[in-house]
Amino acid sequence: MTNHTWKAVVSAAAIAATALAAKSFAAALDLAGADRTVTDVADLASYDEGVTNSSATLATLTFDISTDQTYAGVLGGKLKLVKSGTGTLTLSTVTRPYTGGTLVSAGGKLKLGGSANRNQLGTGTITIADGAAIDFNGCINNSTGHFLPVVYAEGTGTDGTGAILNTGTQFANSGFNTVYLTGDLLIYAKNRMNFVTVYTQGHTLRYTGATQSAFSTVNNSQGGDVSIESGQYTAWGTANCLGNTPSKGKVYLRGGTLNFYANLTVPNDIVVEKFSRIRQGKGGSTATFTGTVTLNNNLAVDGSQKVKFRGNVVAPSTKNFQISDGAVDVNFDGCLVSNVYMLVYRGTVTLGNGTTIYSPNGCIKHLMQGSSQVANLTSTFNIADGSDTTVGYFTSGNTTSSTTMTGIVNQVGGTFRTVSHYNTAEYDGIRLGHYSNATTLWNLSGGRLIVEGDSNNLNLSIDGRGELNMCGGEIYTPCLSMCARTNGGGQSTLNLTGGEINIGANGISRKTVNHSKYKINLGGGTIRASHENGFTSPLNMTLTGSSGTNVTFDTQAANVTLSGVLSGVGGLQKTGSGTLTLSGADTYSGATTVKGGTVAFTSAYPGGDLEIDAATLAGASSPVVTAASLAFSSGKGIRILNADTLNKETFGNTKTIAASTAQINALPILTLVAADGTTIVDTGKWHYRLSGDGKTLKFGPHRGIMVLVR
Repeated sequence: MTNHTWKAVVSAAAIAATALAAKSFAAALDLAGADRTVTDVADLASYDEGVTNSSATLATLTFDISTDQTYAGVLGGKLKLVKSGTGTLTLSTVTRPYTGGTLVSAGGKLKLGGSANRNQLGTGTITIADGAAIDFNGCINNSTGHFLPVVYAEGTGTDGTGAILNTGTQFANSGFNTVYLTGDLLIYAKNRMNFVTVYTQGHTLRYTGATQSAFSTVNNSQGGDVSIESGQYTAWGTANCLGNTPSKGKVYLRGGTLNFYANLTVPNDIVVEKFSRIRQGKGGSTATFTGTVTLNNNLAVDGSQKVKFRGNVVAPSTKNFQISDGAVDVNFDGCLVSNVYMLVYRGTVTLGNGTTIYSPNGCIKHLMQGSSQVANLTSTFNIADGSDTTVGYFTSGNTTSSTTMTGIVNQVGGTFRTVSHYNTAEYDGIRLGHYSNATTLWNLSGGRLIVEGDSNNLNLSIDGRGELNMCGGEIYTPCLSMCARTNGGGQSTLNLTGGEINIGANGISRKTVNHSKYKINLGGGTIRASHENGFTSPLNMTLTGSSGTNVTFDTQAANVTLSGVLSGVGGLQKTGSGTLTLSGADTYSGATTVKGGTVAFTSAYPGGDLEIDAATLAGASSPVVTAASLAFSSGKGIRILNADTLNKETFGNTKTIAASTAQINALPILTLVAADGTTIVDTGKWHYRLSGDGKTLKFGPHRGIMVLVR
């Protein structure tokens, strides 16, 4: 044993024991102001009451050991504990009231005993040098207060796993009160640790773990970044746990989870280097990101509460932005989102006013089934007025799960555009109800929905169920495709009561000729030909409108052919100078209103009122309506709208309503309607007659004025 000046301290308990049992009394090694180095813990075995320093002069006790050893003694007085050497020194759970602080030198490792005693390292400052480590091993597990000594630390530990470690149980509600970084610092937590205030001092705080640890405040007023590399880095409280001076430091997500348990605004710029998560874990709270989020790798956002992005979310090249695993509500508010594959598994996504998504090589995949099979999964996608979205393609209902899934898209304004140039089945514009157990409802009340690319479609279903409910806004698509899978089992529904659908050259179609699981309900709004060659559709349609809300077909200058059956109690209005050809055996009972061009029935006219705008009669001399036969239902007839606007000057040619094959055997009822909607009783100014061949109903001038001939 090394010679050392020491002073025996005899306790009252030891004196009593000597008197009773004739044993040697326990003693403490008193350093008396002198330093001592121990190379083997066994050197202190005879000092049952540990080591103390009774002097006012600080004494240092150094454990310089090269093998793993355990020391169970008490350390007291004005004493500084130093650990050096490559072996691990484990301190058992006794309280050590020494006051001179603790230093773990490079290459050294100190480990605390695994029980809830947070007073094992005295009351002085703790310093962890670069290349050293302390494993607190669950020993701050005391809910009555935090670990009070200030910690100065840097480095990645003795083996690169961390300089501050917890390989024991979680620290419950207690943790470190103050930590200063003297260099870049790596923290590892097998179980939870808490940190009240961390001063980065211009260095990087790195966190790894197998669970969550809580951070209340990171003070980076002197600069410094935060790097989250595994485990859950949790913001506890409303202070900024990521750096209170965002202009002097960034947050790097390199594989871990950034977790929030309170309402919090994060102004820091965030850089995602490896697949990472942002998770909102406590009910009723909202995390708002106002800095720029840069995606150099994929990012997932999940949890159960609201996450708002008010700063930009950008990727140098296309990356995944995944929203999943919970009822998370993600709101993009007035920001730019670029180069993303947005994958929405669950929850709600809102594109707010002023938000721009520009990902022409990316996509939005909505209503996806993750690894967990969630029954009756629902996801909502909201598109607000003032937003502008451009993506390669949009698809909803991507699942092979046997459980049902429902996706809802609510578009009240803004522009949503797909620009896919892939020209393959999976990337052909917009797909609703993709897989068989998925249902997607797109509710359009305002804004514009645009599908670009001549070979791309607005697909209302693939194998699942898709429904477009449109009461306002505008749609532009080369093709509106119902039941878009060849021999598939999809179900498609279009409910049109307002707004405009502009159809390109590929028309309104279905993939399989005999596929009947679709419904086209037209109660208002406009279907317009947007291509110079018009379009065709072989599909049956139900006209559901009433009280002046009939659907409008606007051919513009093109020709549109509908060969399916048009049925229902509603009617249709024709605008545009081109021709609308109805070649099905139509049975609809509402009015046919012609405000421009020609409506051609290749079969019999269905029998409702025929309304002709005066401006149509005053135009060119081509027929307003042609039909295989022109017969009206009981009480129905011809109504001339805005009739009081006609005069000799504007009515220069004879206008005909021609039946191409069958004769018109009797003149129908004629009603003249003024511009204000009132009926004109005086018909002496009007002329209409049946032609000599019995096939043409003519309107025209008679002796310079319009007269009615019976």
